[in-house]
Amino acid sequence: MGNSHKTNGDFAIDFVQLYHACIRRWWWFAISAVVCVALAFVYSKTQNPVFSIKSSILLADDASSKKGMSLSLAKSFDIGGMLGGTSSVYNELAVLSSYNVFYKTAERLHLNEQYVEKRNLLKKIPMNAENTPIRVTCAPEIPDTLHGVISIRVDMNKDGLASVRMKAGKKTLYKEKGVRLPLTINSVWGDYTLSTTEHYKPGKPLDMRIQYMGYGMAAELAQKQIIAAIPNKKSDLLTLSYATPDPDYGIKILNELIANYNTVGILQEKEKSNRTLKFLTESLDSLSSDLTTMEIDIQNYKKDLNVADVGAAATIAIQRQEGFRNALDAAETEMEVMRLIKTFISNPENNNSLIPPISDPKSAMGATITAYNEQVLERMRIESNAKPDNKMLKLIDNQLTTLRENLASSVDKTMEMAEVRLKEIRKQAGSANAVIGQIPTNEREFVSIKRRQQVEEQLYLYLLKQREETAMSLSNVQPRGMVIDPPYAGFKPLGLPKTVVLGLAFIFGLMIPFGYIFFRMRLASTAAEAKSVE
Repeated sequence: MGNSHKTNGDFAIDFVQLYHACIRRWWWFAISAVVCVALAFVYSKTQNPVFSIKSSILLADDASSKKGMSLSLAKSFDIGGMLGGTSSVYNELAVLSSYNVFYKTAERLHLNEQYVEKRNLLKKIPMNAENTPIRVTCAPEIPDTLHGVISIRVDMNKDGLASVRMKAGKKTLYKEKGVRLPLTINSVWGDYTLSTTEHYKPGKPLDMRIQYMGYGMAAELAQKQIIAAIPNKKSDLLTLSYATPDPDYGIKILNELIANYNTVGILQEKEKSNRTLKFLTESLDSLSSDLTTMEIDIQNYKKDLNVADVGAAATIAIQRQEGFRNALDAAETEMEVMRLIKTFISNPENNNSLIPPISDPKSAMGATITAYNEQVLERMRIESNAKPDNKMLKLIDNQLTTLRENLASSVDKTMEMAEVRLKEIRKQAGSANAVIGQIPTNEREFVSIKRRQQVEEQLYLYLLKQREETAMSLSNVQPRGMVIDPPYAGFKPLGLPKTVVLGLAFIFGLMIPFGYIFFRMRLASTAAEAKSVE
């Protein structure tokens, strides 16, 4: 066999020589492969398998859920339901992954307590508050305000005597040997009690490492570990995934997280409906008072004229004026709606309340009201999870102020236009009245009073239906999320199988001596070439 070289500039290696060098040192390869495989075996034995916990949620459609209740109202007034509209899936994703939802989950499942049992030098078994042999407890107000991490080590022997050390950062708060549990530790960070649970096995040594933190810190850690995502932007589907060595507890965490998310959604829906219900009730009370006053005025008017039916004598003339009257009713109803909206937005107490869309949603006014209500709903969501000085909350407040100003300006312009239309209609009605001048002045006055009463009655009935719809929706609030796939654990743990890990370790073990021999021959070849040049 002749010599085989590979040359690249100054690089020259005799691969036949390299082959024989590897054969002569075969025992290097054997030792390296055995060591690497042994290390990989120890690593695979000491590492806890991690499982992926997954779940998916389908968002409910508000518009669909209220379609049946608002059908009659839509037919009567040709506008959308006051409480309709589908929430954005991105807003729901923000609620699902919000600090508030995770905080409640951490509080309910004690995620602020982390337990690890150390079996040997490398093997560590993570545990939770439900299966730990040693539990730490304290006053319920401490984890609400705790901002640091308390580290506790409990090393218990066969006789039940424990060596306990508690630290906050690098500061040692307690250190004692030969104590028995339960043990109460008094410190500047509060009083903590260590006690055994039903999972403790007497007569066996136990080495526990405990970390105790506040609910807030536990919620932030859980937010980083649990991933909420939108798998498809065209559907209202949310997914949750969580990698954990304890699949049963991981499933319980995701179930609690979904339950808290639905609870937050129900509370938001109830708050929105209660605000709308309050506004409608106040408006109805005001209209009821006005209608009572009008009925008294009509009664007194008839009494003064000493007639039972003022309109009987002008039936023919009224029929001729029916077109003008209908036009006047529509124009005056629009004017009353504008006044009602203006009264509502002029009240500072309603700055952050929903405006009922009592205007045509297809009009510019309806579009402005819809945009304003969407910003109010967004503010409700952020306000429930954010601090008062939240920048996003301030930004939305500024946007709401601008929208209210624009809405007020739009209302004023609409009222001006409505006033112009009213004048034109009244002018045309006056011309018609000149033709039928025989109608007594008293009759015309009575018709005017009745027309105002009809406008108030129409508006009263409309708001009354709105209140009934709102009350029904308030009593039938459903969870926002419907669980499609309940939390479940993957069949296989994450990561490479042990056989693959051992195989890669074997290959790596063979590569180490080969690389050493190769580079050693490379250096020798380089040195020989440099010497020949000299």
